[in-house]
Amino acid sequence: MDVKIQKKGGFAVAGIKWDNIESSSCPAVWDQLYEKYDHDTLSRLGNGQSYGMCFDVENPSRINYMACYHVSDVSKAREMELEVMEIKEAAYAVLSLKGPVPGCIHEGWKYAMEVFLPEQGYMHAGTPDFEVYSAGDMYSPDYKMELWIPLSKKE
Repeated sequence: MDVKIQKKGGFAVAGIKWDNIESSSCPAVWDQLYEKYDHDTLSRLGNGQSYGMCFDVENPSRINYMACYHVSDVSKAREMELEVMEIKEAAYAVLSLKGPVPGCIHEGWKYAMEVFLPEQGYMHAGTPDFEVYSAGDMYSPDYKMELWIPLSKKE
């Protein structure tokens, strides 16, 4: 699996978040977001990038999840009654994934947590992590996306 360590500058996201859910509920968060606004409208808030963001996770079986888009105009996003979160600059393990969603995401996490992070002396930094979606058929075996995992060095 291709993994690079990259520093990402701070940015903002806007969307809908659900707290304390099972990961199988994530598609329903997207459904709720798209009931309010279509992809084109959400894309125009920023650079067009969509993210699935997990944050403040204390128990791996229950997550806080946000279906969101990059946003440049925070005030416009708030006017649209979207939740906004500011993301601070951080170093990430960026995993290039290939395959249908959600299988490729689960495989990426398994590799990151069981192989890459321990072997490289890192751990999850506890700040938001991201599923970074690309255009295309998410159910295709050729679909490509990224997983961004915030890093901190093990002590």
